[in-house]
Amino acid sequence: KILQTGLAKLGFSCVGGAAAPYIWWKVPTGKTSWEFFDEILAKCHLISIPGRGFGQYGEGYIRLSTFTTADQAQLALDRLCVLK
Repeated sequence: KILQTGLAKLGFSCVGGAAAPYIWWKVPTGKTSWEFFDEILAKCHLISIPGRGFGQYGEGYIRLSTFTTADQAQLALDRLCVLK
């Protein structure tokens, strides 16, 4: 829930995370899921999963795992602030 709430506060569109172990994060307009994956890795040093890896309907999203601690989730959010 920490990641889902934090991403929403940062203005990002995502689903899942509250009652599911994964968050599907909508990729910003004009980018592919692989391009957004690369940006998050380079700028935030975080690993996600490009939605394209789940087939054509996954394109346009990246998937984040919520299998983590509260401290690690907050650290991830702190790093993701640079994307705004």
